[in-house]
Amino acid sequence: MTRKGLIPVLPPSPSHFSATLPGGGTISIQYRSVIGLSILLNGGFEIEETNALRRHAKPGTVAIDVGANIGMFTVPLAQAVDPQGSVLAFEPLPANVDRLKANVARNNLNNVEIQALALGDSDGTTTLHLSDDPAYCSTVEVSEGRANGRLMAIPAARLDSIWQEQGRPNVSVMKIDVEGGEIAVLAGSEQLLTSCRPVLLLEANSPERLHCLARHLSRFGYTYSRPSGFMPWNYLFISPGGGQ
Repeated sequence: MTRKGLIPVLPPSPSHFSATLPGGGTISIQYRSVIGLSILLNGGFEIEETNALRRHAKPGTVAIDVGANIGMFTVPLAQAVDPQGSVLAFEPLPANVDRLKANVARNNLNNVEIQALALGDSDGTTTLHLSDDPAYCSTVEVSEGRANGRLMAIPAARLDSIWQEQGRPNVSVMKIDVEGGEIAVLAGSEQLLTSCRPVLLLEANSPERLHCLARHLSRFGYTYSRPSGFMPWNYLFISPGGGQ
C-alpha cells in the first residue's frame, strides 16, 4: 500500500503506536506523521543511519541530536554512550519537545538533556516556519509544499556557546536534521568541530546543498560518504582522528 492510500485507514492524531528502535528502545509515535508512516510502510525509520551513529558513539562521550523531533536518534544514542555519557537533544517545536520528553521518560533514560531551542549561527531568537507535519518545520523554509503559513518566534543559540557552558565535553557524534538550516548550525559549531571532530550525520536534499556542506566541512578535514542502506538524502561526514 502507498503512503497516500494508507493515511485514510489509519487513526488520526493524536492516536499513536509503539515502535522498537535500534538498540532495543521504544518510542511512541503518531500513526499519520511522516515518521510513523515510514515505520508502518518500511518497518523502520533510517535504521542504517541510526546504527552507523551508534557504532561511532563512544561510551562516556557526548552525542548531540540537532532537530531531535520525538527522539528517533536521541533514544538509541543515549543507550550507545552508556550512562557515563550523555545526549544533548535540541528541538524547537513545543509539541515535539513534549513528545521527546515522554519518549525519553518511557525508556528510563537519565543521561539526556533536552533544550527547547533552535541552533544556528547566532544567539538570541529566530523564526520557525511551521508545517503540516512536525518533521518539516524549519528556520529557513518549509520544503515539499508543506508550509502552513504560520510562524513562531523561538529561542536560538550557537552550539559553541552551549558547548562552552557545558565545559567543552568530548563530543563523538552529532546528527543535524534541520530542514535546510544545516550550514547555519555548522557555522555556530566551529570551535566544537575543531576540537572534537565528531562524526556527523547530515541531511542534504539536493546536490547543491551537499556541495555546500562538503565545502564548508572540508576546512575541518571532513569527507563524506553515503553508506549502504542510507536514505538518498543522508550522508556521513568523517574527519581523520575524529569521533574519539
